[in-house]
Amino acid sequence: MLLRYLTIGLIYGSLFWLPAISMGQTYSPDVVTIEGLKFSRFTLQVKPLSSFTAHFKARTWLKNIEKNLCWSGVFKLYHPQNNYCRISTGHHDFQLHLKITAHGKSKGLQFIITDNIGIPLFDTQVQLAQNKLLESQVMEAINYITEKITAQPGILGSTIAFSFKQPQRQKVIARINTHGQNADAISYNLETNIAPKWSPNGDKIAYTTVSRKGTSILLDDLKRNTSVLAKYKGVNSGGSWYGNGKRIIITLSKDGNADLYEMELKTRRLERLTRHPSIDTSPALSPDGQYLLFVSDRSRSEQIYVMYMPTKEVSRLTFTGSRNTDPAWSPDGSLIAYTKYIRGRDQIYVMDAYGENERAITRSSYHSEQPAWSPDGRQIVFSALRRKNYKLFIIFLDGAGLRRVTNTPAGYEENSPSWTLRQF
Repeated sequence: MLLRYLTIGLIYGSLFWLPAISMGQTYSPDVVTIEGLKFSRFTLQVKPLSSFTAHFKARTWLKNIEKNLCWSGVFKLYHPQNNYCRISTGHHDFQLHLKITAHGKSKGLQFIITDNIGIPLFDTQVQLAQNKLLESQVMEAINYITEKITAQPGILGSTIAFSFKQPQRQKVIARINTHGQNADAISYNLETNIAPKWSPNGDKIAYTTVSRKGTSILLDDLKRNTSVLAKYKGVNSGGSWYGNGKRIIITLSKDGNADLYEMELKTRRLERLTRHPSIDTSPALSPDGQYLLFVSDRSRSEQIYVMYMPTKEVSRLTFTGSRNTDPAWSPDGSLIAYTKYIRGRDQIYVMDAYGENERAITRSSYHSEQPAWSPDGRQIVFSALRRKNYKLFIIFLDGAGLRRVTNTPAGYEENSPSWTLRQF
């Protein structure tokens, strides 16, 4: 389900969203398939058995199942009945089968995963209530299948926070799930709110507020309780969380220049990390806490640098393109997604942790920027300028399967996504 019309009205502290509709997976010729990346997708053949296909709702249910298999980021589908992650390949090239059966007495469905010669590996049950198969049930079942196969939790139904602006209103921090459902507001002040960053377990979020008095970094516990982390004259933005959720790295102009600082959240104690006359922003800490990516103009253009945290030694990572920004570590720390300005457009790129082997994920006629990783590292959400407004899109790590997260009207802006595994 994707939102067709997404309308925010901040009236008496309430956020109103209009109903959603179902939409199919969309694909774009503006993406580039990347070969050789470690997060390859499994080839799966869906085999609805007669007990399932005999049901009068089987076609609708199958479309929903195939959509969620596709959007999980884990599977390519061999000859699906609907146009989701479709591939056409030789009969023996697929790796797994999904058999779907229906049980009339128990009023439920059974999903059975088998290997390529038909040996059952595991199964899961979905109970029906009044002949209804809920989207949430399908998500849960496929998340279970995903975890059994990959040993990682499935991401279906997880939450994306972003900066959202409707015409004639200030930007708010909003959240929505992977299917454009459960839309809600996070920020409730009347200022401009940008750059949300989830805490490691998704129970808090930090974001930047811009007003006539300057910029502030706020910490929100998602219960409408906010506190000010930093408010200095000049630039205040961030941040990037340590894995234990007790410290955060932010940009502050505390001493007259935009530098990076580490803050202990409990005591608000600060440690300055960079001391350079340039502007240092966009910190991104590696999952192991050993390396800090950031953007600096110290080379007369915005480029990505990395700091080795134990020694504070800094080196430059990017050298091509007139500017490189928005660095983001993959969850396992092996890859870096970022925005490269090249040939007059911002595009999403991926490189390894050493700044080498860069690959374009988007190669389009419009700007694509601000990448954020899915919690399992298989997908990237980003903001793209299409038809005069920025909208949120998700793309698989192999460069396929581009789709809109929302379907908001013209004039609505969506920026700065951040993705957490937590569901709301």
